[in-house]
Amino acid sequence: MVSITSCLDWEITTIEKIGNRLKGYHPLQTTLAENNGSQCGYCSPGWVMAMYSLIHTNPNLTMLEIEQSFGSNVCRCTGYRPILKAFKKFAKDYPNAYEIPDIEDLSICEKTGKKCNKTCDEEDEWCVIKKEDVMQHKIIEIPLQDHKKWFRVLTVNDIFEVLNQEGYDSYMLVAGNTAKGAYPIKEYPQTLIDISDVSELKRTFIDQNLVIGGGTTLTEALDIFQHMATQDYFEYLLKFYQHLKLVAHIAVRNIGTIAGNLMIKHQHNEFPSDIFLLLETVGAELTLEKVQLARIAYGGLSSTFIRAAATEKYLTGKELFTNDTLRMVLQVLKGELKVVEIPPNPSAAYRKQLAINLFYKGLLSICPEDKIPERYSSAVINLHENRPVSQGIQVYDTNPSLWPLNQPLPKVDGLILCAGEAKYTEDMPSLPEEVYGAFVLSTVPNGKIVSIDPSKALAENGVIAFYTAKDIPGENSFTPNNTPVSIVFEPLLSDGVIEYYHQPIAIIVAKTRKIADRAAELIKIIYSDVRKPIVDIKIAKRDPRRVFLLATMPATEAGREVVKIIKGENTIYGQYPFTMETLVCVTKPTEEGLEVNAATQWLDIVHEMVSRVLNIKQNRIDVKVRRLGGGYGFKVTRVSQTAVACSLVAFKLNKPCRFIQSLSTNMRAMGKRFPCSFDYEAGVDNTGVIQYLNVNLYEDNGYKINEPIASLGLVVYNNCYDSKRWNYKCFNGITDTAKNSWCRSPSTLENIAMAETILERISYELSLDPLQVRLSNLDYANHNDLKEMTSTLVEKADYNSRKQDVQSFNSQNRWKKRGLRFSCMRWKSSAASYLDANLSVYHGDGTVSLTHGGIEMGQGINTKAVQLCAYLLNIPVEKVQIKPNDTTISPNSFCTAASITSQVILVNIRQCCEELLKRLAPIRAQMINPTWEELIKKAFEASVDLQTHGFVGNNYLNDYNVYGVTLAEVEIDVLTGEHEILRVDLLQDVGQSVSPEIDIGQIEGAFTMALGYWTSEHLVYDLTGELLTNRTWNYHVPLARDIPQNFKVYFRKKSYSTDVYFGSKMTGEPSVCMAIVIPFAIREAITAARLENGIPTTSWFNIDGPYTVEEICLATATRLQDFRFKD
Repeated sequence: MVSITSCLDWEITTIEKIGNRLKGYHPLQTTLAENNGSQCGYCSPGWVMAMYSLIHTNPNLTMLEIEQSFGSNVCRCTGYRPILKAFKKFAKDYPNAYEIPDIEDLSICEKTGKKCNKTCDEEDEWCVIKKEDVMQHKIIEIPLQDHKKWFRVLTVNDIFEVLNQEGYDSYMLVAGNTAKGAYPIKEYPQTLIDISDVSELKRTFIDQNLVIGGGTTLTEALDIFQHMATQDYFEYLLKFYQHLKLVAHIAVRNIGTIAGNLMIKHQHNEFPSDIFLLLETVGAELTLEKVQLARIAYGGLSSTFIRAAATEKYLTGKELFTNDTLRMVLQVLKGELKVVEIPPNPSAAYRKQLAINLFYKGLLSICPEDKIPERYSSAVINLHENRPVSQGIQVYDTNPSLWPLNQPLPKVDGLILCAGEAKYTEDMPSLPEEVYGAFVLSTVPNGKIVSIDPSKALAENGVIAFYTAKDIPGENSFTPNNTPVSIVFEPLLSDGVIEYYHQPIAIIVAKTRKIADRAAELIKIIYSDVRKPIVDIKIAKRDPRRVFLLATMPATEAGREVVKIIKGENTIYGQYPFTMETLVCVTKPTEEGLEVNAATQWLDIVHEMVSRVLNIKQNRIDVKVRRLGGGYGFKVTRVSQTAVACSLVAFKLNKPCRFIQSLSTNMRAMGKRFPCSFDYEAGVDNTGVIQYLNVNLYEDNGYKINEPIASLGLVVYNNCYDSKRWNYKCFNGITDTAKNSWCRSPSTLENIAMAETILERISYELSLDPLQVRLSNLDYANHNDLKEMTSTLVEKADYNSRKQDVQSFNSQNRWKKRGLRFSCMRWKSSAASYLDANLSVYHGDGTVSLTHGGIEMGQGINTKAVQLCAYLLNIPVEKVQIKPNDTTISPNSFCTAASITSQVILVNIRQCCEELLKRLAPIRAQMINPTWEELIKKAFEASVDLQTHGFVGNNYLNDYNVYGVTLAEVEIDVLTGEHEILRVDLLQDVGQSVSPEIDIGQIEGAFTMALGYWTSEHLVYDLTGELLTNRTWNYHVPLARDIPQNFKVYFRKKSYSTDVYFGSKMTGEPSVCMAIVIPFAIREAITAARLENGIPTTSWFNIDGPYTVEEICLATATRLQDFRFKD
C-alpha cells in the first residue's frame, strides 16, 4: 500500500528478520505453527508481522484487544479460530501467558545505543539531539522511472516551493495514500509531494476550540480524542473515539490522515466519510431533554444529501423524548431523506430504512432509561462492539497405538510457512530480460469485435508487444476437449465474438507489471451487435434456449395424505473463491523448450494446453509447482488460461514472462461458484412428511457448458432424505457471464441447500420443530447414521433448554432477536483419479523423500502423506520429506480437487511402502533387530532398489457417505440488519482421521468460507453485465470477528470408512454444505421480528442470495409506528 519512496528513514523489520532457520524462530512463528494457524500459508507471514507490530507497540494487551486488532486481517483457509487461539496466548489475561523475551531488546537507548533499562531520570539527563535534527533540512527530489517526480518536504513552505518550481497543473500531496484502496489511481500526476513529515500539518492545540492538523493520522487522532475526552467541554470526543475505532484497518489508520479522508469526500461526494460526518455533528446541544440545537448528518445516501435540515429545524425547541415528537419527526425525516441508487452499494430502500432506524437508535442511546420501554432497551447495544472473546472446543478420539497415524500433529511445513521461508510461484526471483503480461478485457457483455487498435498502448514507454488470437501458433483454447473434467474448448483469447463483459481479448506485454496493467486499458476496441445481457439464472431459466436437461430422478411412489401444498422458488448466487495467492505463472525458455511454473491444481491441463496452443511437443515442456496459496477449485482449470498466456509470451519473445493477475482482473474475467435457482412444489401431511415433491434445479454454467460440475450434485440431490416421492430434474443453464467453475463442494452445496431449504419451509408452514421434520423425512434404510448423530448433538448442544432460552429472549427484546436452527448433511464424492507417487530412501542416513501427484494448497495432503509413510515404515515423521511436484515425476496426473486426492494419495503411499518393505524383508531376516538406518545401509550394500513407485487409476472410488449435523444460534439487530453468530455446534463423520488437527482445520475453514457465502459475499452486476463488486472494498469475505463466538467441533465416535483409506473420510469439502444452518438461524430471528408486526410465523418470505445486512433489515418489515418511547 505504501509507496517505497514514502519509506525514507523508516526502520523496516521483515518476517525473515524476526526469526528464521539460521538464528532460530520467533515465539510468534512457532506458536502459530504449533496451533495449526497456517494452512496454505500465504497469509501467515502477514499475520505474524501484524501481531509482532501490535505487541511491540503495546505488550500488555488483553485477549479481547488482540482479537479486536485483527478484525480486518484476511485468511481464507483456517476459519481464523486457530490463529486467534495462538496469538491470544500472548495476552496478559491468558492463563500462563506466553512471553516474548526479545520485546525489550527492541527498545534501544539513544544515548548509549544499548538496551534501554528505563532507569534514566529525565530531569538530570542531557537531551540527546541527533545530527539530522540540527542540520539544515533540504527538499529531497527522487526522479521516478515513469518520468514523474517525487519530492520529500518537511515544511509547508517547502510544498509551495516545489509547486512554484514544478507548476500547479499536475500534482498530488501524498501522506498515507490509502485513498487508492477506495478509488484506484490508474495514472498519477506528474508531481508527487510527500507531506507525511510536515510537522506543521500534525500540530494539535487548543484555542477556543480543539485544532487538529490535517496531516494527523487516524491512529494519532484516536489518541487525541481519547485524551481530550477527559477534559471539560470535550467529553463528546469519547463518541468520536468510539466511532473512529470502527473506521478502517489498523494499518490504514496508522498512515491514513484526516485531510486525506476529507479530500476523498471532496473529490467523490458519494464517499461515506466517517470523519466528515463526525465533524458535521459538532455543535448539537440538548438541555433538560429539550433540543436547543440539532445537527443531523448522513453519509452514503447520495452525493448531495448531507444534513437533515428540515428535521433539525423541527426538533429545535421540542421536548425530544415524547412519542408525539417522535412520530412527527420521523415523518419529517422520512420526507426529506434523498436517497439514490449507488451500485454496488446496498439498495436505496435499505439505506433509507437504515437512516431512519439509526436515527431512532441514536435517540434511544441518549434517552433517559426511565423513558425507554424495558423490551426496547437492548436496541442501544451494538452487537459487534459487545462481542466477547471468541472460544471453541475440538473434540475427537485418537489412538496412540497407531501413532503417528491418527496423531494430532501440526502441519509438517507449518513453521516455514509462518516464517515466510516457504516459496510460492510468485516468489521466484526476477530473471534476466523478464517481461510481464496482462490481459486486455472486453468492455461490452456480448457482440462482435470490429477492430482492435493497440497503437496508443504500444507507444507507451516500456510496452514491448501485443498479441491476439491471430498470434497463437496452435489451438486457441486453455481447456482440453477430451477429458472427464473438461469436455470442450474455451478460447484463450476471444476469436472475434464476445461472450461476457471483461472477457480476455488480447495480451499486452511490458517491462513491468504496472506498465502492462496500465497499457491494457489503452487498447481501443470497436464492437458491433452488442445486446443486453442476461446475468441472472433466475431469469435465464425461463428461456428454453438457455437451459438443457442434464438428469431426471423420477419418483417411485406418491403419498395420499396431502394436507398442504407448498410452492416456491429460491435462487443462490456465485462466490469468488478468493484465494490469497492470485492466478499466477512464471514461464522461462529452457534448452529443451519451456519451464512453466504455474500456481495450478492440475499440472496435466497446463502441460497439455501449453503444448497444444504453442504447437510444441509435451516432452519439451516442464510444468512445476511447489505449493499453492489456496485453491478451493479455482485453480483446477482457470489458472490454465493464465499459464498458457504466460507461456505464449515467453515462446514468442524467447524471454521469461511473469503473468500475475490482480484481484480485480480475477474477479472480473474469471468464473466463480455456480449460481443456481430451483422451483419446487411439495405436498405434505400434517407431520411434515413429504407425500410428493416436484423440483427443478437450474445450474448456472456462465456463457458455456464445459466442466460437468452440475453432475457432481446428482448423487446427493435428496441429501439424506427418503427420495422415493421426489421427482427431481437438473438443468444446465447459461448466462452472459464468465464461465463458472470449480469452487469448494461444487454442485453438492447447491443440491444439499435445495433439499434443506424445502424441509425448512415445511417446518414453518406447519409450525413444526425443524429437526423433527427432518427426522420424519429421513431415509432410515440408507442413512440411519444421522438418527444417532442428531441425538448426539441434541444432547451435546443442550438443544432443548437453549430452544426455550431463545424463545424467552425474543419475548423480552423488541429490537434484538435470536434464532436456533439445525441442518443435516449427507455428502458424497465418487470421482476417480489418476496419480503417481515415488518413494526414495537414502542409504547414508535412512531418510525418506516422497513425491506424489497431489498439490499441497493448505489441505494438509503432505502432512497426511508423511504420517502414513512414517507409520507404515515404523520410522519417525522427521525422517520423511515431501519434494516438489512436476510433470516429470507426476506425468498425466489428475487434478487435486474435491477432497479426493488426499484420500487417493494414501493408497499411493501404501503401495510404495509395502513394496519397499517387501524388498527389505529378506535383508531384515538376515539381521538381528536392526535399526532402520542399519537395515537401509545393508539393503544398499546388497543392491536392493530403494526407490518404489505407486499408481492409482480409475479403479479406486470413494464409495462412502460423509454425514454431518450442525446447530447454530444467532442474534440479529432488527434496526440495522447486523448479526452475530453466538454459537455453532458441528458434528461431522470423518471416519478414523489420519491427522485430526488437519481435519479440524479443514472443517472450520470450509465452514467459515461458506459462512461468507451465506451472509456477506454478494456479487453485484451492472445492467451492462459488468461485475461491480470486484475487490475487497466492496466484496466482503468473513473476517476474524465474524466467526462464531463459540465454535464447537466434534468428530463422530467409532466411525470407519474402509481399510483402503485407513478408515478415514474426506473433510475439505463437506462442511461447506453445513453452513446453510447460519441463514436458517437468521431466518428464525427475522421471523420473530416479523411476528412483532403481526406477520405470522407460517408466512414464508423469500431471500435470494446471501443474508446480508440489507436483506435481514428489510425482511424484518419494521414500521415507523413500531418506534416509541415509554408513554
